[in-house]
Amino acid sequence: MEKEQKEMEKRQKEMEKRQKEMQKGLDDTKNELKERMEIGQEETKQEMQKCQEDLKKALEKKIDNVEEKINSVE
Repeated sequence: MEKEQKEMEKRQKEMEKRQKEMQKGLDDTKNELKERMEIGQEETKQEMQKCQEDLKKALEKKIDNVEEKINSVE
């Protein structure tokens, strides 16, 4: 009887150990995904800022060209 109880305790400890390992794996995966998302968001933000700057420069150039044409007609 005592032997059976010790065997059950051993199995229970093994199960608890596996559960902890699984939880650690889940936590690691969660943290990795979170980190990747943050990196992706930052990259997207930087790309959007660059596109906005490029668009602004292009519009300013077009406005300058139109102003030059208007001034040359006068």
